[in-house]
Amino acid sequence: MAVTKTLIKATASIELSPGQVLQRVNKELSKDNEVCMFVTLFFGVLDIHSGEFTYCSAGHNPPYLLPQDGSAELLDEKGSMCLGVMDDAEYVSSDSTFQKGDILFLYTDGVTEAMDGDNNIYSDERLDELLKNRTVADTQGIINYVFEDVKKFSGNTPQSDDITMLALRYNKS
Repeated sequence: MAVTKTLIKATASIELSPGQVLQRVNKELSKDNEVCMFVTLFFGVLDIHSGEFTYCSAGHNPPYLLPQDGSAELLDEKGSMCLGVMDDAEYVSSDSTFQKGDILFLYTDGVTEAMDGDNNIYSDERLDELLKNRTVADTQGIINYVFEDVKKFSGNTPQSDDITMLALRYNKS
C-alpha cells in the first residue's frame, strides 16, 4: 500500500488523466510481482469550480452519486482490473459533472462483505436498497446510516475486513 501511495503521488503530479495515472502505476506494481500482490483503488479528480469529476476504478467497489433529490445511482464507470495483476491492463477514465449538493459516497468491500452470524453477507443489493431509501441527506448522516445498518446486520459477528466509507458533498454552484 505504501508503494502504491508513493507511485500515485509521484505520477498524479504530471498532467495525466486518472486512467493514465493508473496505467503507469499498474505497470510499476506489476514488475517482479511473483507473490501476486494487488491493490483495488478508485482514483478521481474533482474540479471544485466546475463540478467536473474525472475518475477511474481499478477493481474497487463502484461509488454512488447521491443527488439532492434523494435518489442513488452507481457512477458510470468502465471498471478495470486491480493494480499489479497484469502489466498491460488498460485503465480508462470516465467523467461526470456534479451539481450543487451532490454527494459522492465511496466504500470498501468491508461494507458489502460484512457477515452476520449465519455467514450471510451484507451484499451490494442491500447497500443499494439502503441508499435508495435513505432518510438522511448530509455526509456524516449517510456514513452513520450505512454503518449502523451494517452493525445491525452483523450483530456480534467479528468482521474480517475493514469497513471504510467516505462521503463528499459538492457545494459549489
